[in-house]
Amino acid sequence: MALDAYLYDRNNKEISRFSWDEKMHSSMFEEIDKVYIQLKYLRKLEDYYSDSTWKGKDIQSLADEFVRYKPYMAEDYHTAIDSIATKLSAPSIYKVTFVAD
Repeated sequence: MALDAYLYDRNNKEISRFSWDEKMHSSMFEEIDKVYIQLKYLRKLEDYYSDSTWKGKDIQSLADEFVRYKPYMAEDYHTAIDSIATKLSAPSIYKVTFVAD
C-alpha cells in the first residue's frame, strides 16, 4: 500500500504524481523519539489513512521539513527524501495532495 502524492499547478491541472511506500512511512513515523511532532507540516502525514493537502508557500515549508527530517531517517531513504523535496520545490507546483490508498 502506498501514500500517493498528486501535484497540481495554479489551474488545478495535475502535473506530476509519485508514491511513498508504506515501509518508508512506517520508518519515519514509528521512530522512538517522535522528532517529527515538532514539524508543523510533516506531522500531518503521520496518519497513513487520511488525506492531506497543502497550497502555495506551505508546499515549500513541507519540502523543507522533509530535508530537515532526513538525518533522522535510515540512510536507505535519503535518496527518496531528496527526491520528494525536489518534486515539492518545483516552481510550477501550487497544490499537493497526499491521498491514502
